[in-house]
Amino acid sequence: MRCRGLGRHKGKVAMWAKLAAAASLFCGVLGFLMGPGAAWAEDRKTKIITFESSGAISTGTSYSSGFLVENYSEGVLLVNVSAKSGTPIFSLVIQTSDDNSTYYYQSTLENITETGTTAYEVTNFGKYMRLKEVVSGVTSVTAEIKGVFKN
Repeated sequence: MRCRGLGRHKGKVAMWAKLAAAASLFCGVLGFLMGPGAAWAEDRKTKIITFESSGAISTGTSYSSGFLVENYSEGVLLVNVSAKSGTPIFSLVIQTSDDNSTYYYQSTLENITETGTTAYEVTNFGKYMRLKEVVSGVTSVTAEIKGVFKN
């Protein structure tokens, strides 16, 4: 049995086959140039870390656990303040560590005074990261704090 009309599309089919071969070759060369272990955009991994579960953070200073983040190059802190009493002064201090024991100052997110959600970009956070939470001027702030990290 013979397919009718294939003859007039034969050139177009051949052209698409050549384009597909060229694209495959290009991707192979690009992969070689990027080296082994190079990540494509669709290969990027994310990790979600809960620094503070939704709950009351009392007046004073408290610390989250330290989390291993060395495999990630960027992140965003998601802060959701759902309730407050009075006029709070709520600050988050990002701390970094090389051994999950001794922590060093990295940056501060100061004076979070309103309820609602806010996102803060974080970079250069070292091998381990934790948050120092400082609340003053009120009894407590109810908040949830998560981090989303990408490699």
